[in-house]
Amino acid sequence: MTLYRKLLISISITFSLLFVGLFYVDYHQSRQFIAQKQFSEVKNAINTVGLALSPYLEDNDPVAVETAVNALFDGSSFSSVRVVMLQTGDEILRSYPIRGDNAPKWLVELDVFQTIHEKRVVTSGWLQLAEIEIISHPGVAYAALWRNMEFTFGVGIAAFIFSLLLISYFVKRSLEPLNQLSGAATQIANRDFNISLNKPETQDLVPVFNAFESMVVRIKAFVEEQTRQADILRIQAFIDKPSTLGNRNYFISQLESKKSEGQTLVIAIIRYDEATQAKARHDFEAITELMQRVGPALKTLTNDSSIVCARLLDDEVGVIAPYEDEQQLSDLLANLSNLSKSANETKFEIGGVITDGFPDSKSILSSVDISLTKAKMEPSNQYIHNQNKGLSLTTTQWIELVESAMSRNAVMTKSQLVKGIASDAYHREIFSGIEYEGSYTPAVMFLAPMEKQNKAHLYDQYIIESMIKELSNDNSPVPVAINLAPTTVTSPEFITWLEAQLQKYPQFAAYLHFELHEAVFIYHKEMTRLLVSTIRRNGAKFGVDNYAHHLQSLDYLQEFSPDYVKLDYLFTLNLNDEKTTETLSSVAKLAHDIGAFVIATRVENQKQINKLAMHNVNGLQGFAIDTKDDNE
Repeated sequence: MTLYRKLLISISITFSLLFVGLFYVDYHQSRQFIAQKQFSEVKNAINTVGLALSPYLEDNDPVAVETAVNALFDGSSFSSVRVVMLQTGDEILRSYPIRGDNAPKWLVELDVFQTIHEKRVVTSGWLQLAEIEIISHPGVAYAALWRNMEFTFGVGIAAFIFSLLLISYFVKRSLEPLNQLSGAATQIANRDFNISLNKPETQDLVPVFNAFESMVVRIKAFVEEQTRQADILRIQAFIDKPSTLGNRNYFISQLESKKSEGQTLVIAIIRYDEATQAKARHDFEAITELMQRVGPALKTLTNDSSIVCARLLDDEVGVIAPYEDEQQLSDLLANLSNLSKSANETKFEIGGVITDGFPDSKSILSSVDISLTKAKMEPSNQYIHNQNKGLSLTTTQWIELVESAMSRNAVMTKSQLVKGIASDAYHREIFSGIEYEGSYTPAVMFLAPMEKQNKAHLYDQYIIESMIKELSNDNSPVPVAINLAPTTVTSPEFITWLEAQLQKYPQFAAYLHFELHEAVFIYHKEMTRLLVSTIRRNGAKFGVDNYAHHLQSLDYLQEFSPDYVKLDYLFTLNLNDEKTTETLSSVAKLAHDIGAFVIATRVENQKQINKLAMHNVNGLQGFAIDTKDDNE
């Protein structure tokens, strides 16, 4: 219960008790006054009757006496009138039924007024003429009491309602500063420090506000320092300082991560002759100077989240990019050449391999080295070896295959469970693909062509609809995590469609978790903010996939406050490396502190689980946890 309600209820109860007390006092005094008035009326009435009947009683005229009694008590407010003529023994009796006179029956039945019974003997000298007896009629008293009660109650209720409205206004106004503090505290909990507080009129609260503002400044500084420390540790562990590109460890981890995805890749190395010559003469300053020119130019490639660029050796830079077709490869090579030339480096070779699978990073880099040697003998200083085992398809062919699979409901799905280290299932991540030439082809193989044609959101919509249908048939559903392509996130058409679906099936919203690649939080903030708002507003959840993959600041965590994050594979690849584990602890703690559920991916053995449990990780995903094929 809110403080506002507590105060309002307390004041209302106090007012009600006060009103009940005053009502009782008024009722008691009114009852006494009416009873006294009734007693006086009876006394006056019996005196009046005695004086009025005396002449007729002296004449011993019963007819005149009866006529006088009827006249005096016509419409009487008494219960009973009796006159006994002592000379003749005649008796005149008039009775009137006790009525409430507009008073409720229950009030009359309370018998709050006692019947007043008065007798009087009328005499003439020493002669007794008659005996007069009057019994009071309480009906008028009840009616008077009821009118007084109605008036008092009506005034009391009106005063209560008016007072309640007035109190409500003043209490709400008095609590407004506390509401400000409450809202500001919620913002701080969500790591939003853009807080504006209006100083309260209540002087007692001014010191509280001053202390709160001081606390916000300190917390903000602490959080920013945490983010800086996490960034520094990542720089030390995964970034080559002179070039600002990733280092060899970063490159190898990304290569290992991508090899299991089944995607066709271009893996290339650029070797700079100037750096090679400087290396031979041990001129490391010249190498550093070259990398300071080349690195920032090549770093622009990583604005595309699918491309990895890192410095491998003193004179070599490695590149990993998805392979779509020959035109895309030609554009990539031209881009690498132009960026290198823009850094005033004209002598270099580019060697690479196109592959859709390789046993390990060492073997593929050996193949790239061979291509690099052959590149030196080519007029263009470029040589790309195609060792792709599968049949390459054009963008149009891929899209036709996927659209055909969707129309036939032939899209295949698998799922992998995510469990908390100390809790039950968090969700199951959905992996999908299609059947091509008798084998399963994962979505990673065809999403790039679909993104190129702005059709990836159609595939994501299909998966979401399939999951909603699956949830509707499950009596005890586990939330499902659905990966959204970057172009899906930036599609206004998809955001509108998703809002309609979540509103159409509100009962399933809590079971839908949407995974967004880290790149969209960095490079497409405005559209991501719209999508996140839609997801949150309708009761679903969202998370960051490949968290800390990009070698940039993690400030976006404070702005978006995701429900969960999935650590990039580079953090679980080499848990024996001290720098890696230290960086893991830092980036995990940063996410953990904003309330995000931190998940480590590709967990394959108990040894990894034991180590991850010590580094602020909440959940685990991988073959050591669970794997499930939904089509089986």
